Amino acid sequence: MTIMMNEPIGATQSRVLSDRVSKVASLVDLRVREFEAKLIDFAATPPFKPTIAVEPNVGRVNRYAVYDFTYRLGATNNANREVFQTRIVMSLVFDLKGETFDDAALQAFGAVGVVDIAHPYIRELVHNMTFRMGLPPFVLDVAPPVFGRSTVA
Repeated sequence: MTIMMNEPIGATQSRVLSDRVSKVASLVDLRVREFEAKLIDFAATPPFKPTIAVEPNVGRVNRYAVYDFTYRLGATNNANREVFQTRIVMSLVFDLKGETFDDAALQAFGAVGVVDIAHPYIRELVHNMTFRMGLPPFVLDVAPPVFGRSTVA
């Protein structure tokens, strides 16, 4: 069963629900399932303006919660020309140790806790990818993007 993430509830309530799940949840698997990257302007010079969109969803399999995150990242230069695009799909599996959580709690954990866990891995992938493309290493913010919104820096 897949539960699509809906619009986030209030930030405080999301944090409370997420913390409730995180006290029980144990990460058992984390992997990159898909990785696509396209260098559009190989001669671009910084500074670059990032665009980031995060599309999470959660499924439940027995005692496990399976989160799939699709990160769509790109950047433009000062002339507003696109420099690169990438799409990364990451899966994280958590053992819920037999605890039962409603959809709102699982969604809140996905929007808050799981994004916090996945973001450093995405950050490293993007940094490494841009370096290997011959661009100056592109470093995302340490804090993950806010779930449910695309961001433009």
